[in-house]
Amino acid sequence: MSPSVAPPASWSPRTLARAVALLFLVTIVCGIIAQTVISERLIAFGDPARTASNILANRSRYALGFSLYLIEMSVQMAQTVLLFYLLKPVNPWILSQKAKLFVELYRQKQELARALRAREDILAIVSHDLRTPLSVVSNTASMLLNPKYQLTTQQVREQHERIKRNVELMNRMIGDLLDMANLRVGKLSIDPQPMVINDVLRDTVAVHETPAREKGLILTYEAGNDVMRAEADRARLTQLFQNLIGNAIKFCKAGDRITIASRTRGDAALIEISDTGPGIAAEDLPHIFDPYYSASKKHQKTGTGLGLYISKGIVDAHGGEIRCGSQPGVGTTFSIILPLTAVVPQVQAAS
Repeated sequence: MSPSVAPPASWSPRTLARAVALLFLVTIVCGIIAQTVISERLIAFGDPARTASNILANRSRYALGFSLYLIEMSVQMAQTVLLFYLLKPVNPWILSQKAKLFVELYRQKQELARALRAREDILAIVSHDLRTPLSVVSNTASMLLNPKYQLTTQQVREQHERIKRNVELMNRMIGDLLDMANLRVGKLSIDPQPMVINDVLRDTVAVHETPAREKGLILTYEAGNDVMRAEADRARLTQLFQNLIGNAIKFCKAGDRITIASRTRGDAALIEISDTGPGIAAEDLPHIFDPYYSASKKHQKTGTGLGLYISKGIVDAHGGEIRCGSQPGVGTTFSIILPLTAVVPQVQAAS
């Protein structure tokens, strides 16, 4: 038995293609040579019983048969090479290393995509949400420095406290920029503390009274009869109410009315922020809480489209619910439901 020759350790697709092409080329050349050689042999050593004309007539048929035999052998060899290439033994270590490399490259690609999205989110938050508390600080400081406002000592103290709260809010928001990625999965870090939702609403409305009045809008707060106590993050709720009231002021025109109402509904607080502005089209309503989605293009307003997305994340983090109802040309109402820890009647709280 003749010793078998081991095939190459590995076959690349390009090497395999070159080998098959070379094999067929050799076959064709061999066929041509065989045709010539067989013709000469048939003439020189042909059967004496046959005439020279019969030999010359049959030599092409013999040469063609030999060429077909060579082609068939070449095809069988090519099939053997292909079968070996497909079924050759696989080195488990090499295969595992290739798999690990592929997984690592895919992981790095995903991390790069997340990093790019996080960078865009951070830039959008800095340009959108930090602007609101910064404008509050600027307006309050301008009012304190304006001599036409005759403020009492208590009023000055309240304005100082308002500036301090908004500065703390900005500091908190800067610290939470990296948490923006959690909003994509419906999570947001909060620091719940005992608080009264009515006070947060009242302070937020007071902050927006001046810009609303300057634009010719009517801004009112209709507080319910109960004091709504909750375990919530005051800074986050302030951010939530500022987003919604700020949007209403931005989209409303002179003469429109913005109404904030709060009341209890069972063991939850119901806050409604309504306006008589342009409203939101029906096709836009299902998408208003999506990131970077803005239905304001029809009204020539600019924005990043993150305000409502962040607002929904804040409500979800508190275990609440936010909904929106709107009719074009009539107005928009945002309804927020937040869980309460206690409901105290207004009269009892005052006593």
